[in-house]
Amino acid sequence: RMVRRLALLLAALAVLAAPDSRADEKPLSSWTLRTVARMPWGSGSAHLGRELPSEANPECPMSFAVDEAGKAFVLDQLNARIQILENGAAIGSVRLPGETFQDLALLPGGRLALLDRLVGGEVLLLDSAGKRLGSLRLAGPGVPLAAGVSALFFDDGVWVEYDNARVVQLSDAALASLERRPARSGRFAS
Repeated sequence: RMVRRLALLLAALAVLAAPDSRADEKPLSSWTLRTVARMPWGSGSAHLGRELPSEANPECPMSFAVDEAGKAFVLDQLNARIQILENGAAIGSVRLPGETFQDLALLPGGRLALLDRLVGGEVLLLDSAGKRLGSLRLAGPGVPLAAGVSALFFDDGVWVEYDNARVVQLSDAALASLERRPARSGRFAS
């Protein structure tokens, strides 16, 4: 499963990074990568944000997730939104309260979790319309420094990857914050 997810991630990032690509399918070992959407750079309703500063790192969407129905949710932090794609087209977006998010995870019931490790030091929890439901602080047991968090997951609770070495559970399945935070070595495979 991990290899398949990695292949899908690479395919989607290749499409997002090169929307003018002409190849629809590229073989990768035994996998076939398929273009699922093409979107131009910009700030319009069917665009994704990109910034190419002359003396800084370029920025573009940092994360995406796909739900069971096949809708893609792209973290378009430069436009302060999550762009929602279905059947290759933008079908809507969820407004975000800022541009500091670096990862997203889909939660049960259409809810969303957003990682803000550098400014807010939290995981922001939103409903499907973008209304704030609450937040989970990052720093605490298992996470000595919020900036050391590198990824966000949902698996019977909200988990974060710390220091590229272990995952730490921040909440239970009902999104209630945990005082004692279980940790596991490695990373989730699915």
